[in-house]
Amino acid sequence: MSESWGAVVAAATGGILGIAGTFTGLFIGRRQTTDQASVEHLQWLRDQRAEAYVSFLAAWDSAVTSMHNHTLGLIPRPPGETAPTPRERMERVTTEVIEPVKALDPLYERVQLLGPEAAATAATEMRQAASSISSDLVVYASQGPQEGETLWTGFAARITMLHEPRATFFLVARAQLMTAPRPKG
Repeated sequence: MSESWGAVVAAATGGILGIAGTFTGLFIGRRQTTDQASVEHLQWLRDQRAEAYVSFLAAWDSAVTSMHNHTLGLIPRPPGETAPTPRERMERVTTEVIEPVKALDPLYERVQLLGPEAAATAATEMRQAASSISSDLVVYASQGPQEGETLWTGFAARITMLHEPRATFFLVARAQLMTAPRPKG
């Protein structure tokens, strides 16, 4: 009976170790699959962010260039040259300022949806700066230049300052995109 008892114990121990090994293998395999899915999702999200950031920056550069070109048209005219009518000024500001700034909106919203807080905040600062200048240019276009006024130099300086929030956004976006996705845990 002692020989059979040793065989039973050995078989039971083997069975228990086999079952434990199976569960360990399942756990490790499941963990690996979960980690892989997590990394793939983070890579997809990083690609989406990169696309959103590049599109937002391209639209931003286009809007700033358009505003800059518009301010060049505000340079005081020589005496005797006909000034544009209020309607002409409003049509020009709509085409050169309002429309390019409005084109930022869907791209800005995409950055807000996909980006981390730092990128969203930097994009908000960019959007607010562009909107502020845009609004002031609309007011200037509707009222027209006042006697002896040289506001165009002030607008040119403000538009040059738009490079600062862009640089901030770029650095935040770059830092975020340069971080490789890793599984959590």
